[in-house]
Amino acid sequence: MGSVPQLSTGYLERRSLVAGATLPIFISYPQGHKPPNQPTLWAVSDEAVATIRPEGHLHQIVGLRPGTVTVRAQQGTHECVETLHVVDPSIVERVALALDHDVKVHAPNRFHLVATAFHEHRCWRVITTDAEVAWSSSDESVARISSPGIVLGQKDGEARISIAFKGCSAYLDVHIEDGVLAILSEGLFDCDVRVGVTTPIFPHFWATVRDWRPRTGAVTLSAEPDGVVELAHLDGDDDTWTVRGSRAGAVTIAVRLGTLEAKKTIEVREIRNPQFGPIRVEAADDRGSKLNLLFIDQESAAYVELKDDGGSIDNCHDIVWSSSAPEVLSIIDSKEGSANVKALTQGDATLRVECKPLGLSQERALRVAEEPKIEWF
Repeated sequence: MGSVPQLSTGYLERRSLVAGATLPIFISYPQGHKPPNQPTLWAVSDEAVATIRPEGHLHQIVGLRPGTVTVRAQQGTHECVETLHVVDPSIVERVALALDHDVKVHAPNRFHLVATAFHEHRCWRVITTDAEVAWSSSDESVARISSPGIVLGQKDGEARISIAFKGCSAYLDVHIEDGVLAILSEGLFDCDVRVGVTTPIFPHFWATVRDWRPRTGAVTLSAEPDGVVELAHLDGDDDTWTVRGSRAGAVTIAVRLGTLEAKKTIEVREIRNPQFGPIRVEAADDRGSKLNLLFIDQESAAYVELKDDGGSIDNCHDIVWSSSAPEVLSIIDSKEGSANVKALTQGDATLRVECKPLGLSQERALRVAEEPKIEWF
């Protein structure tokens, strides 16, 4: 929101609607700005294109026929002016089909989908239940349309759910496994790849069962062109892969779930001036970084940041933790840039972290002592 009052239809940057539709319309005031008590006075430059009508204690703009109008709203000393477009609903630029994330409850074998039509002037509208939308499934024995926007899984397999509307079409591929419906998510994966280091890549899915994971081997990854990255599947982990940059350049990674496929192009970058930040040990830092003190039997999380001129290099699999005196300070477990350590017996130890592919290391000296007993008088 800006620093001055402005006209709003309740949707971010939405300044259009189709003929025959309505939108809420009001003056939006900046946070902390108290609206005046006077009623809002409205004026539309062409009442044949659009009109303003009351709706309870608010107002709506109604699109009457295609055209452009200037809307003025005055409340007290504040006046707002905005240009709005009313578009022809019969002229469709494209349609889209997506998962309906607003639905609160999904059965394991049931999907709720939403169909959207896009018009000129960035105008869009939901057409899921529009009688002119033709819904279809490529395989009714796997997934069938029970009613507009609702897909029922019938048996394991894949199917393509399609819509057609006013000369435009769209589709969504669905995967059914053990009675659960799943799709590849729009984001597909999050990955920042550098040359010479290995990072995890987690394909994203949306499924009708929370925390669903596909069967072993159901997900495969590939990359084009060859030679830009190396992909590997972690042993014993059904859905975790790693990617290592071989050379700088663009690469397209394809994710397949059964016969479903989606692709994402990423840029592999050279590492420039890599370095470790200081090692942080929570329990020692809580007492002041200069003490570097842990008490016997105390466990603590340890962290280190790997970065270069391009920013943080997250989740690097090439980071290895070690202790110079494991009988004093042991590494319980470690994962990329973090570790859990435990103080075992009195003495001194050096906590070390290194990334051999980059020739980097960082150390922190720690002291383990008996926890002092405090007597209160």
